Amino acid sequence: MPWHAGRTTGYGSAVTRGQSPDRRRIDWRRLAGPAAITIAVLAWFGPLLGGGEVLALRDTLLDFLPWREYTARALSDGALPLWSHESRMGQAFLAQPQSAVFYPPHLLWLVLPSTVALVLTQCGHLLLAGLGAFLLARRVELRVAPAVVAAAGWTFSTYTIAQMEFLPAFETVCWGPLTLLLADRVAERVRDRETVINAAGRPVVALALAWGTQALAGHPQALFQNVVLVAVFCAVRIGIGRRLARTLAFLTAAGLLGAALAAPQLLTSLAHLAESTRSGAIDSGAAEASVHPRYLVALIAPYIFGRPGYDGSWWQKDVFEFWAAICHVGVVPLLLAPLAALRRGRTAAAFAVITGIGVVLALGAHTPVYPFLAEHVPPFTRFRWPGKWLHLVAFALPFLGGLGLQVLLDATSERTRQAAIAIGGVVVIVVGAAYLAGDAEFYAALVGVAFDDPARLIAVRSEHARALVASSVTVAALGLLLRPRWRTFAAALLAGIALVDAGTQSRSLHGTVPSDVTTHVPDWVESAAQQQRMRVHSTHSLGQLWLYGQSAAPWYVWARDASLGEALLPLGVERTWGFGQLIPRRQWEAWELLQDPSLAPSERERVSDLLNVGLVIHGPPFDEAAMRAGRLPKLRVARRSTHLPRAFVVGESVVENEDPWRRLLDPAFDPRSTVVLSDAHPLKSATEGPTEPSKVTVTYGWNRIDVHVVSSVRGKLVLLEPYDVRWSVAGGGLLEQTPTRANGLFMSIDSEPGDHTYVFRYGEPALLAGCGIAGAALVALVLLTLGSVPCAPTRPNSVPPRS
Repeated sequence: MPWHAGRTTGYGSAVTRGQSPDRRRIDWRRLAGPAAITIAVLAWFGPLLGGGEVLALRDTLLDFLPWREYTARALSDGALPLWSHESRMGQAFLAQPQSAVFYPPHLLWLVLPSTVALVLTQCGHLLLAGLGAFLLARRVELRVAPAVVAAAGWTFSTYTIAQMEFLPAFETVCWGPLTLLLADRVAERVRDRETVINAAGRPVVALALAWGTQALAGHPQALFQNVVLVAVFCAVRIGIGRRLARTLAFLTAAGLLGAALAAPQLLTSLAHLAESTRSGAIDSGAAEASVHPRYLVALIAPYIFGRPGYDGSWWQKDVFEFWAAICHVGVVPLLLAPLAALRRGRTAAAFAVITGIGVVLALGAHTPVYPFLAEHVPPFTRFRWPGKWLHLVAFALPFLGGLGLQVLLDATSERTRQAAIAIGGVVVIVVGAAYLAGDAEFYAALVGVAFDDPARLIAVRSEHARALVASSVTVAALGLLLRPRWRTFAAALLAGIALVDAGTQSRSLHGTVPSDVTTHVPDWVESAAQQQRMRVHSTHSLGQLWLYGQSAAPWYVWARDASLGEALLPLGVERTWGFGQLIPRRQWEAWELLQDPSLAPSERERVSDLLNVGLVIHGPPFDEAAMRAGRLPKLRVARRSTHLPRAFVVGESVVENEDPWRRLLDPAFDPRSTVVLSDAHPLKSATEGPTEPSKVTVTYGWNRIDVHVVSSVRGKLVLLEPYDVRWSVAGGGLLEQTPTRANGLFMSIDSEPGDHTYVFRYGEPALLAGCGIAGAALVALVLLTLGSVPCAPTRPNSVPPRS
């Protein structure tokens, strides 16, 4: 049987030509498709699987990897990391969606070295994307070779691979094909109204588990895009009517069950939304990440606008980074996609509509659609970067290519194949003519930037030449379809070209660095640990942006020395900077004061004292010419001794609800004797004359702080840990207290004379409610599984069994 044979019928039940459905046998040749995809993914990762190298991904190495290590350390200690004392002067940790504490694959960090767990997670999710796409393609009636073409285009698209930079987004988008496949199974079972309850039970359970798991990966925007994929696909493929209404009802039920499974994370995150910088209007990023129509050229030549990075690597100024505008799925799917219009049925229409929606939304500010949605329609009002909607294009376009190849394989007339090859030949001629006639002015008009740099012109012409070669090879392979005896070989060849073309192009997207750069410990860390509790402030915090596309190991070592991102979180270094989608508004305001150039040096020093900053890492700002030459900015470490201690007792307080920083920055104000409170009764000193200074000792643990105080006076205990309503305090001979916001950001409680230990505990009430909802959802899924009866497949022309 030809490798491209094995069509499917109905909703995708595999029936081999010439065989009765009653006598199906496993055709091992059908495993060629999954095997090819698996081999391609393993080859893509290649030397990374040995553990000696990791992909040079800025945000993954400096933010997400440390977060996974931090979570693993907490779980190993038998605690959930609800709060991080080290990040952003102290902030909720589990509530940050991208912490992904409950995402099952992240358990790898408990049993494997960190970088090994990272590589296996990336590889496993890319396999999930590839095999899921292959199975989905088979379900929508594609043969093996067209299914491989579809899977190759999605798995190795520059969009999918570029998302590895943002690990939660990458993990979420990889669930798209499997989710759509499970949704289609639900739609199939809903056809029969009489058996719908029993028949749809198990598919709904499977879909709910898929929704819940990807919701825990921690990227709401990518999750919403997967929801759009499912909704549009089902709506177009089924058509408007009662059946669509019933299908959407079951899909909604699966979605709600999935949300219930993820409730511990979702409810906890929502509880912090109002206190974050995302509580109000946000910048949609349309000015920085709207895909200009000229970027459609990148569908055939992905690097014609440059490569990830700055300083001449990426020469498009209207889109700030490579990932926000690039969507290359390979030349094979691209050339074959128009032929999908000849395919009967609604499947091709569904993928075409998804592609169109993705293009329109990705255009962002270049049409009135996205600006309107971003201003008026939730959840678009909370999302950023229009270019992320290329997700839909990268997903659907390869399936159109697979459908196009299916058209050629199924064509009963040679004219169809001849016309397709002729059109492909015209494309090659046009691309070749443009290459021969192209000069600096031509490419400047095409790309939208000047090409006065010879190196840039050489790079663009090289990319143009590669597109020409790939197109020519694809058209030559299509020519083999004209000979019936070569048709099987031609189908396999096109599938192989799709894998090699997309795989090699996307593999050059990211460089690698040695794994040991992720364990480098700066020289100053050990000496800083010997000091009293203090925070580290780096003036280079925002410099992490400029490491995008950087694959030189010394820069990642320098990044850890400069305390960029969350790189030093697992080492217990307490910093003014941190990471997360739900940035606490007051911590952000305090950090901005440290960076405010309008403040006088004395005022900035005072802010540092108030925030417990005992060490400042600074140096010359980034210089792009120095980056090109590989000259690392020299770092200086300044130690400070005037900062406030982490906890202390004061005898007086004043109340300031409007702008506490106005009083705090007053040179006449003494923060060591007086605290500024919000929404509290002021305290006047009850003791006159000299008193013994209070002795305060602070001990930190997971989600708790123990403060031991020996004091001879009644006063206010000030703890320089950010205020949050979820903190409670017990001890000191008093009933449980609720801390008061102190000095605009921190906490204060009443302190009684004597020798006392106050225990501050942090809890997440929403987490408990979420666990209850998740438990109920699990019970419902078990009951739904046990109570559902799978439908027996319809067997046409079969003989009824004897009674």
